[in-house]
Amino acid sequence: MESIVVDGVSKHFTLRHAHSIKEITVRAVRRQSLSERFTALDDVSLTVAQGESLALMGLNGSGKSTLLKLISGVMQPDAGSVRVRGRVAGLIEVGAGLHPDLTGRENIFLNAAILGMTKAETEARYDEIVAFSEIEDFLDTQVKFYSSGMFMRLGFAVAVHTDPEIFLVDEVLAVGDPPFQKKCLERIKEFHAEGRTLVIVSHDMGTLERVCGRGVVLERGRTAYEGGIEGAVDFLAPPATPLEAEQRRRAREEATLAALPADDVARAEAELLVREIMPDAPRLPDPRATLEYALSLAAGQDGMALEFGVHTGGTLAVVADAREGKNVFGFDSFAGLPEDWREGFPAGHFAVDEPPEVLGAELVAGLFEDTLPCFLAEHPEPVAFVHVDADLYSSARTVLTHLGPRLSVGTVIVFDEFFGYPGWREHEYRAWEEFVSASGVRFDYEGFTEGNEQVIVRITGI
Repeated sequence: MESIVVDGVSKHFTLRHAHSIKEITVRAVRRQSLSERFTALDDVSLTVAQGESLALMGLNGSGKSTLLKLISGVMQPDAGSVRVRGRVAGLIEVGAGLHPDLTGRENIFLNAAILGMTKAETEARYDEIVAFSEIEDFLDTQVKFYSSGMFMRLGFAVAVHTDPEIFLVDEVLAVGDPPFQKKCLERIKEFHAEGRTLVIVSHDMGTLERVCGRGVVLERGRTAYEGGIEGAVDFLAPPATPLEAEQRRRAREEATLAALPADDVARAEAELLVREIMPDAPRLPDPRATLEYALSLAAGQDGMALEFGVHTGGTLAVVADAREGKNVFGFDSFAGLPEDWREGFPAGHFAVDEPPEVLGAELVAGLFEDTLPCFLAEHPEPVAFVHVDADLYSSARTVLTHLGPRLSVGTVIVFDEFFGYPGWREHEYRAWEEFVSASGVRFDYEGFTEGNEQVIVRITGI
C-alpha cells in the first residue's frame, strides 16, 4: 500500500532583488530585473510504500526541504500532486510549530494541536513528552530564550508522541547533542520497526544508511538517482579511491552485523567468509547432503574413514555404508564434551549411557588424546576420509595434530561445526587455520551446508 505519492510535482519561487522604493528605482534606472523565477522542484515523482524508510538526499539547494514541506502540507505544489495516506508528523525545521512568546509548557499543547492531537490526548502523554525532551527545568520559560538544541528537543518530543503513520525529519537532528541524537535515532528505528513510513532529509550518510532502505538524490530540483540507500550514498558522494571504496564496503558490512542478534551475526559472518575464500564452492541444502557429497568425493580414495564425535552413531552409519564397511572407525569418549563449548553446551553434553552399535564400523572409546596415538601406531594405512565432529578447539586440534602425517593428496575432511554459530572462530575453524599455517598443507574448499555449520575440504598438496 502506498503512503506517499508525489506525481509530477514542480514548485517555483520568486526571488526579489529590490525591497525598497530606492532599490526599485535604482534597478529600474539601470534596467535591471526586479525579480526572477527560481525553480526549486521540476517534475519530481516518487512513491513511498507503507512502512518504507526513504532518504531524501542532495546538496544544499537541491530541493530536499521543499519536497518535504510539500509532503507535510506546509506548501502546495505549482504543478502536479502530492497524496498522503495517514497522519503526518515530524520536524521539518527547528522551531516549526513553536511560538517564541509562549513557554515550553504552552508550546507542547500548541504544537500537539497543530499536529492533530486533542487536548485530552496531549494531557495523557504530557509526562512522556516532557521526560523525552529532558528540559523539565525550562518548561515555564519562553521558548525564545531556548537554544536551537532545546528547540529541537521540545519539537521532536512532541512529534514522536503524536502516533503518526508518516514521520518526516529534516536536518534538524544536526543541532542536537550526541546523546539526544542517539535517543532520537532509536525512536525513529522503533517507528520503522512498527511499520510506520519514514522520510528523512540529512547530510549524515552514516545515519541514512543505518535508518533508510532507499534513497532519492535530487540535483537542481530534479531526480538524479533513485534506488538502494548504499547506491544513493555512492552516487552523491562516490569514493575517491579504491581504498576508500573498500573501507566503505567493510564499514557497511560491520554496521550490518552490529545490528543483528548474535546467531544472525554468526551466520552473516560465515556468509562473508564463504564469499571471501570459497565463492565457487557448492552450496549443499542440509548436513546429510553435505556428508554424502563429501563421501562421493572420497569414493576413489584408498585408506581409512575416521569419524571423531560418534554420539548416537547416525553419521558413522552413513560413512560405513558409503565405504562398504571397510576400514571405518569412530572415536568418542561417550562421556560428552570434555569442557564447556558454546552457550547451551556445557561439559558433559552429548553423553550417552552406552556406545551405539554401528554396522560396518569399529568404535574406539576414550578421549582423542589417549586413543588416537595408539590407534595410528597400530594402523599404518593412509587416511581417505575424516569427519570432524569434535566441536571444541582443543579436540579438533588434537585430531589434526595426530592425523597430519597421514593426510595425503585427495584426503577429504568434513568439519561439522566449522562456522555459522556464536564463537565459531574459536573452535574447529581456528584449529584448522592453525594446522594449515603450521603444516603448509594445500587444500580446496569443496562445499558447505548453506545456512548451517558444515564445510568440506580436500587436500591438494602436502
